[in-house]
Amino acid sequence: MQVTVKTDSQDARRPEILNLAQRTLQAEGYSGLHYADISEALGITRAAVHYHFPNKLDLARRVMADYREQLVERLEEIDRERGTVAGKMGAYIDIYRQVLADDEDLICPGGMLAAEVMSLPPELNDEVQRFFDANVSWVAKILATGDDEEIGGHSFDRDALGVVAALQGALLVARLYRRSGTFDVIAARLLREHLVA
Repeated sequence: MQVTVKTDSQDARRPEILNLAQRTLQAEGYSGLHYADISEALGITRAAVHYHFPNKLDLARRVMADYREQLVERLEEIDRERGTVAGKMGAYIDIYRQVLADDEDLICPGGMLAAEVMSLPPELNDEVQRFFDANVSWVAKILATGDDEEIGGHSFDRDALGVVAALQGALLVARLYRRSGTFDVIAARLLREHLVA
């Protein structure tokens, strides 16, 4: 899913910075996000990047917050447009599939940052958790199994957590082997295992 950046600034550089930062997070993670690379790629000074985002943490948090907000909007659209559980889950899986369709070198920024959790600043970790919470909560609502498990002080539906984890993992494996068809195999299995149309 490529975010269409919502900007609260008239300066056209802000959305360009956010879009490039998102792609960097999707390809290289937080450790690969550098203001020098952004300024060079956009032909602007580092000071111009700092003007919009005082530090790397601010930039990464904004990217993840925007990504989560756009995801929630898309999930609300799916709720309105699709009638069956299978239809809703198929549309949800398509969100992940679109990440590969956009560029096979990219994965979900939430999944990429989750892999770096031990080295992330706590504030960014919180934002990544909010992203995953939004995913798991929506899938749990759609599957409505009610089979909860306590993890890290949170109660999660086991099936929903498994679906989100499998889709994130499917992106990683497809990227590793550079075969987007791998994602489709895993997604099809998820649909068979979890859904009754």
